[in-house]
Amino acid sequence: MLNVPCSPFMKYFLRFLGVCFLFLVLVAVVFVSLYPEATLDYLRRARKKVFRSNIYQNFRAKLPADFGIQGIDVSAYQGEINWEAVRKMKVKKDSITFVFIKATEGTRYFDKYFQHNWRESKRVGILRGAYHYFRPDLGGEAQARYFIQHVYAEAGDLPPVLDIEEVRDTPLPTLRKELRIFLDKLESTYKVTPIIYTNRNFYETYLGSAFKKYPLWIAQYKNLKNSRIKDRNWIFWQHSHEGTVNGINTPVDMNVFEGDLEDLKNVCLTAQDNH
Repeated sequence: MLNVPCSPFMKYFLRFLGVCFLFLVLVAVVFVSLYPEATLDYLRRARKKVFRSNIYQNFRAKLPADFGIQGIDVSAYQGEINWEAVRKMKVKKDSITFVFIKATEGTRYFDKYFQHNWRESKRVGILRGAYHYFRPDLGGEAQARYFIQHVYAEAGDLPPVLDIEEVRDTPLPTLRKELRIFLDKLESTYKVTPIIYTNRNFYETYLGSAFKKYPLWIAQYKNLKNSRIKDRNWIFWQHSHEGTVNGINTPVDMNVFEGDLEDLKNVCLTAQDNH
């Protein structure tokens, strides 16, 4: 290897470059500490230039007739979502108006994309709500505390949702008791009646009239003409799990709301309800 001597000028020049680099690092650290929101906004815009998402011609899922308020529900399964693209997608007169976002499951699982989805969906003007996947083998009180710990709902947000889909050998009286404990805790905290999400068969088999006071979000994909439950109305209907939405690179659940936009806003928390 050749040993090339370095002139005094070159040594001073290299030292100057080193000082400039350290100065720029110091400026960057000070800027980030003083202007964290501006830094996040810059990084968000820079990421969008790199982050690309699929563009679709339609929602793929057949939209039920007579429902003009369309929405989706998402979790970590969808990965990072480009919410600007979600908001701008429009097929004829239909666009995404609301979203339910997975926050927690049981007492130890917090969805890694919740904070991003929660913040960005509100920023682009989509009505948002959070849901908890209930584990029957864990106590309702502990699960409610865990959800409340991670979800701060504001005026204009949709009510919190209890997602119940399995029994796990839990005796029915115990299941119903723990569900009520969970729901009561959320209601006393957020000052609004929580929503129950489940499929039609589960509701009719395990819940029924015992939970009739709670607004219902029902999942049913096959019979789009008969989603009603005897003696019970739903306010949200998940009619497909194979939807395609701009900004989301995986299939996504599609939902409709029973009512118009004003009705949907009336469901949301008021200034007195927030937590």
